[in-house]
Amino acid sequence: MNRIARQAGIGLLSAAALVAAQAGTVEVSYDPATAWADAGDTPGERTAAVESLAAALRALGPRLPGQDAVLRVQLLDVDLAGTLLPVGPTGKSMRVVRGGADWPRVRLSYTLSEGGRELRRGEEQLSDMAYLRNPNPAEPADPLLREKRLLTDWFEQRIVGAKAAP
Repeated sequence: MNRIARQAGIGLLSAAALVAAQAGTVEVSYDPATAWADAGDTPGERTAAVESLAAALRALGPRLPGQDAVLRVQLLDVDLAGTLLPVGPTGKSMRVVRGGADWPRVRLSYTLSEGGRELRRGEEQLSDMAYLRNPNPAEPADPLLREKRLLTDWFEQRIVGAKAAP
């Protein structure tokens, strides 16, 4: 690698580190012992589903307005889209989405702060009754795509959009 390419690479890494240092942070907590409305069939499925939703929220941190913004979210309840139905003689279950009263719901509490000063706090029940009518998601293989879209829409409207408004 020549000297110019090496310097360019160092410059790009420095810029990426600077952007990361300025990016906001999303901290997510939840109680694994919570009696979730419907986050999965087994304790392992519930933990995996809730942790996947928590990871999706954490990934939104760089989109927070403000250099040192911190969004603390506590997931209080999760009700995944669809209904678990038994399949075959094994007793295994399969999640079936029909577009009826089986829409995704997430109850959460949150606190948004910047520079150590609290800007907003609240508790909300998120739901998407039209979840089957929304455009096809980018990653259709993700079984929690509807719930992640619900959380991302909430984040864009309540956190990013509200912060940008005068």
